[in-house]
Amino acid sequence: MDGQGRFSASASPGGCAGFTLLEVLLALLLLSFGVLGFAALQLKALQAAHSAYQYSLASVMAADVGERLWMGLAAGRIDTEWLPAWEERRRCGTVAEHVCLPELEVSIEQAGTGHSINLSWAETRGEGLPGGRVVLDYRVQLLPEWPS
Repeated sequence: MDGQGRFSASASPGGCAGFTLLEVLLALLLLSFGVLGFAALQLKALQAAHSAYQYSLASVMAADVGERLWMGLAAGRIDTEWLPAWEERRRCGTVAEHVCLPELEVSIEQAGTGHSINLSWAETRGEGLPGGRVVLDYRVQLLPEWPS
């Protein structure tokens, strides 16, 4: 306060006057790294969710193939004549508005009374997969075929 009862506008030499521009820029830099890290984490979460969806869909499809093998066994013999048409209907781009796996390939291998159902599809969002394909191996144990 000066002699006339007014406060002076000058800051004291040892006091803080506020943030400097350098401190503000440093805080913005740290914040931007945090936001970029969060965005990368969100991207990985979306990729994992998409991959889990595809695995779930492949599991349902493999179970359907296994049930069709059981149906054939109930009719007296196991046949796979239906497989190419079944596979074509479940590929992406053949029928509008249905669930599908891109570039789906299905094979059935018999070993004794067991059958191995292999589903393979193109993984479009993941990286580092051999050939960019994912394989699901589903095994089903069937009773011996009935005599015709």
